[in-house]
Amino acid sequence: FMKDPALVMNALSSFVDTTHLERCRIAVYRFHAVVVDDWRFDRVFLLGDSAHQMPPFLGQGLCAAVRDAVNLAWKIDGVERQGYSQRILDTYGHERKKHVRSVVGHAKSFGLIIGELDEAKARKRDEELGALLRSGKAETVRQKFIPGLETGALARNADGSLLTGAGDLFVQPWVRQGAGWTRMDEVMPCGFWIATTPDMPTHEWSQSPAWRRMNGRTVVVHDNAFTAPRNGDPQVLHVEEQDELFTQWLKRYNGLAVLMRPDHYVYGVAHSVQELKTLIEGAAKDLFDQPDPAAGLSHGVMDARAALAQVSA
Repeated sequence: FMKDPALVMNALSSFVDTTHLERCRIAVYRFHAVVVDDWRFDRVFLLGDSAHQMPPFLGQGLCAAVRDAVNLAWKIDGVERQGYSQRILDTYGHERKKHVRSVVGHAKSFGLIIGELDEAKARKRDEELGALLRSGKAETVRQKFIPGLETGALARNADGSLLTGAGDLFVQPWVRQGAGWTRMDEVMPCGFWIATTPDMPTHEWSQSPAWRRMNGRTVVVHDNAFTAPRNGDPQVLHVEEQDELFTQWLKRYNGLAVLMRPDHYVYGVAHSVQELKTLIEGAAKDLFDQPDPAAGLSHGVMDARAALAQVSA
């Protein structure tokens, strides 16, 4: 019935003055909530609408496609230009499928709430949601409904469970190096990063063979004005943050440093220098088929999971 122009204009009259509207076309469509099983076929990868169709109720269709592209891009670049193992490409589908299924599920559940056709149930819904909003108990931040990663190239404990913070999305504070404030990712080129505080000895890992092979960089986040060290390590960036967003985020994990992937998902949070070194070794093993012969690494490098278990013991 919504193909009737008169009914459409009458419905719109509740929101706008329809005398100023020009109707160009009317389209009725059925949304889908589907996710493909296989995201890779040899050298062909699916992403965006070819891999999933998202209900519109959370506004996540394009967002999911961007996440797909960012996830895949750094892995292809790593294989083509940085010597990553081909197997890292398989983590693309593993990571994105589980994540996007969760988002599709959330969007679909929101649609069932928004699209309630029973008038009595809709009125009851409005009353309940109104009460939650007035009480401050309603969750209104959309990002809260977007999960972290659970599979793929992430640090894990000996029992296979995710390490602290692994799979979470890194925060995005306002930072500055001089006069102007900007978002943190504007000063961080794509790559693996360690974000830490001024108290951590960056020299402990900045020259490690595994970190150099990963082309990793470190950002030291200060919570007040600072003086950049003279003749400092060019792979170490110093920034001042606004409102202690990163500092407070790191405290929630009781961490001292975080190892971040190029797509700004957390590989793992470290509580000591030794844990951070172990995270770096674990990430290098995820990325490369063999240890770097030039670095003098042996095939007997301890597995990250077992090493972390020893450090924690």
